[in-house]
Amino acid sequence: MKLSTVFFTGCIVGATVIIMTSCGTSRYSNKQKDETVNVSVKENSEIINYALIQQQEIPTLADRGGKSRGIAIGQVLSMAGKGVLALINMERKKYTATYEQSLTDLMFYDQISDKSAFDPQGMQFNGFSILRMVKTGRNTEDTAFYAEIEPDLSNPYEIINNSFFRLKLKTLKLDYAKAKVASHKWYLPWSWFGTKKNDHLNMDLEIVFRSSWVTSDGQFNDNVEIGRFLLTLRDVPVNPNDPSRKTYFDQLKGTSLIGKSILVPRSYGYYYAGAQLLPCYGQGIYSISAHVNETGAQNFILKMTGNIPSGPK
Repeated sequence: MKLSTVFFTGCIVGATVIIMTSCGTSRYSNKQKDETVNVSVKENSEIINYALIQQQEIPTLADRGGKSRGIAIGQVLSMAGKGVLALINMERKKYTATYEQSLTDLMFYDQISDKSAFDPQGMQFNGFSILRMVKTGRNTEDTAFYAEIEPDLSNPYEIINNSFFRLKLKTLKLDYAKAKVASHKWYLPWSWFGTKKNDHLNMDLEIVFRSSWVTSDGQFNDNVEIGRFLLTLRDVPVNPNDPSRKTYFDQLKGTSLIGKSILVPRSYGYYYAGAQLLPCYGQGIYSISAHVNETGAQNFILKMTGNIPSGPK
């Protein structure tokens, strides 16, 4: 056989192998051009309506010796902290994508306090949103991802009694993935018999709260992590023609994020009252960072058994 024939045959075989081992990519994925990511915080002068909270009583020793009173107002049962947590393996860079954004120098309360570092009155943090925009045409830009997160106020006693809060998902919109997502293509016959996970995305959303404050004894705490939250989304349909999309996103509303955060500590200081300075606690300086991981490959999900993140590390 001639050398040129061998070379030509080798090229054909090589090209065939490359094509056959590749797969179709969804037109709604791998969108990265002119990407912008923004995080914005919502504030409300008073998100806890104290007028609707029933007056609480602290049981005495004599009360506990009598008949069971059940769960008192504001009493919260313990929650299990172990389970199986599946996270995206970000070491496989070829099959994953990530984006993040932060906001700093935010104020957690709308007023100073003369009570304590964890006085919840005036808490104005009312959630935040994450927006990712991409260029989809020569002169067009579209929303690729939008999520709105809000504090879970279903049990305000957790906040005022224990000085911590939880988060829940208010709304989520996903039209374009940053990571590559496999899809069926009519002109790629080998993709016709692909996995049922085609046109589906996996996503991990991680939120971290940090704060800086000074204690009454002069100790300075700088950029300390006070809370960490995690939302894991699996098999998210990215094709707008998928009939299951609406049901999937509707069912996400109100989903609780894994984790919790302590209330942002107020920094010790003074306020001017007439002709004198009196001690007080500030408005609580904090920052939020949002980190999003994506993958279109189910094979790159790591399952970890152990303590689920539930607060500051």
